Amino acid sequence: MTYRDLAITLIATLFAGRCASYVKIPVVTQMPEIYAKRMADVKIIALAPPVAAMQPDTGEEEWSVVAFKSLQTSLGEQRFFVIVDSSAAAEALAGFATAEIPRPPEEKNLAKKIGVDGFLYMQLTGAAESNCSVRSYQVRKEQCSGTGKDRKCVTYYETHYESTRYTAVPVRGKLVSAKTQNTIVFADRAVHSATVSGSSCPSQSWSTLVAIANGAQMIAQAMSPTVTDMEIPLDADIEGTPAEKEAEVKALLKEGIALADKQDFRNARNKWMQALDLSSAKSAAAHWNIAVTFWMAGDYESATQHFNSSREITGIHFTNDREKSQTLAKFLEEKARFDAAKPAAKPTKGRAKK
Repeated sequence: MTYRDLAITLIATLFAGRCASYVKIPVVTQMPEIYAKRMADVKIIALAPPVAAMQPDTGEEEWSVVAFKSLQTSLGEQRFFVIVDSSAAAEALAGFATAEIPRPPEEKNLAKKIGVDGFLYMQLTGAAESNCSVRSYQVRKEQCSGTGKDRKCVTYYETHYESTRYTAVPVRGKLVSAKTQNTIVFADRAVHSATVSGSSCPSQSWSTLVAIANGAQMIAQAMSPTVTDMEIPLDADIEGTPAEKEAEVKALLKEGIALADKQDFRNARNKWMQALDLSSAKSAAAHWNIAVTFWMAGDYESATQHFNSSREITGIHFTNDREKSQTLAKFLEEKARFDAAKPAAKPTKGRAKK
């Protein structure tokens, strides 16, 4: 065995069984720069009814209903914003959307009443533009008759048609923080293009409706952070544990992981707390697993304490563990975002000296 093979074997043995199971935690994987800079305090929002500078022709379908549902669905797929049912305040929100002058006090009062941090508005800022183009092309055909030496073929050409409907609608999205009145705006042209066989183009009203729905999706993707589930490793290693307690601590760590696999995180944490006490707070794995449960619960301060303790006990092994290092880096990123969204502490008034 070469020195290289020996080193690989030792490393594999060292980390074998360290991360035997995983839990999923939702984390932000894509953060629009405009949101990060100005909207850190906005998480719970209400959607205003979409409005239009010029009402589009969408046939029997109500365009604003389609736009609202598309916006709602797209934001749901982003998994970041909590959307509150604001149907009871639809009239007031529509008034805010069309007001020429912002009305911060009224928005702030409504936000407090329905329990939101901000409002998302969608507007069609101009008329829909739609055109139809028809293209003709020749298809070579051959008609034959007879067999053998008597077989004769005649070549001819058929004219075919292809029709394309192209529609563009100018859209504008605006996200407003009720507390700070910070605003971010996204504006673009939402388009839809459809091609069919024949000389008749797809319906203009249908194409306009699809373009509007696309516009709502564009607004959601431009303004909302994206959340996905990240697999976080759990640890069953006995590093740091006093030798005489290793078996008992190992058993408690595994019992906790078994409970976590069943989504019973409360009792899992209890098992890991017992392991921590039994190890005289020296079990790196117990600290790590407990930190993960606090992270899941949104208790970033407690999670930080236990992550730090786990890292201190593990030492250089932690640095060499890429999975844990990446997990901690993501945790710190999430914590920074959480801290930025917290309201600033009010200054305490000192007592006047006599």
